[in-house]
Amino acid sequence: MPAINWVPLISFLLITALSPGPNNLSCVSMGVQHGYKRSLIYIMGIVFGMIVQSLLSGLISTTLFNLFPKFETVLRVIGAAYILWLAYITLNSSYATDNNGAKPLGFKDGFLLQFLNVKAILFVLTVYTAYLQPILGNIVYISVAALLLGLRSFLVNSTWAVFGSTIRRFLRHSVVNKVFNITVSAALVYNALDLLGFAKKIFG
Repeated sequence: MPAINWVPLISFLLITALSPGPNNLSCVSMGVQHGYKRSLIYIMGIVFGMIVQSLLSGLISTTLFNLFPKFETVLRVIGAAYILWLAYITLNSSYATDNNGAKPLGFKDGFLLQFLNVKAILFVLTVYTAYLQPILGNIVYISVAALLLGLRSFLVNSTWAVFGSTIRRFLRHSVVNKVFNITVSAALVYNALDLLGFAKKIFG
């Protein structure tokens, strides 16, 4: 078994799980609007994206790390635009009636978000380059790591979606509904601005 420093790795995984990024916030919104069960397909899209992303990063991490700067700006712009679209959907959501007649986001939406989310890409690259270097080059360990990161993604995003599903009954009140939508949308907009490098300039 390769010598991995588990304490900092686990600490990093826990801290990032609690961080309200685009994936987590969109899962909260999905849970609120459609309930946990109808959010599962979307969550599985994110999970599958994480597994594929992790496999690619583990197998060609050095190449990816060298190529990433060349595409980073493009990825940040596309990712920010997608996150702003999610913010717009959230801002205009209503929970007065079940499902609101709106179609929930699907598997491809979750998968796409995972690959357009620069923070997620940086997360995976950081895991391999900073914590899992000892397993690089070993396809078996890389595959196990990718599956475990996928399991973590499922548990984390499910937790956020369940949280959203739990509080949905309170959001039938129009004022609470509006406050929730504005809060989550604002957080998503902040994430988009942060990707573009504007957040610190605007908010200091």
